[in-house]
Amino acid sequence: MLEINWSHKESFEKGMERLDVILQDLQEGEYSPKESLTIIEEGVQIVRLWSRRLQQAEKKLPLLMSLISELGQGNKDLAERLERQEEKLEELEAILKGDRGER
Repeated sequence: MLEINWSHKESFEKGMERLDVILQDLQEGEYSPKESLTIIEEGVQIVRLWSRRLQQAEKKLPLLMSLISELGQGNKDLAERLERQEEKLEELEAILKGDRGER
């Protein structure tokens, strides 16, 4: 019996891990055609969820970056963390466009 091992509350990293497992299992022929369809639908749901979250985050980034800029050097650590988050979002965007690149 096919089990869906991912929930919408999972982190980006967990979602990526699940997508990797799905791809590997599909390539290895682990599922029946009916189960394959179900697992592909799960993968599509994961991609759609993170695509929406990426779009939402992209809308917030300019505002956050401008606020940080106004706050000055006292919040350098926050700016660095946001920059790392932006890099993760760019990585997700590349993956969603089909350019997996290095992670």
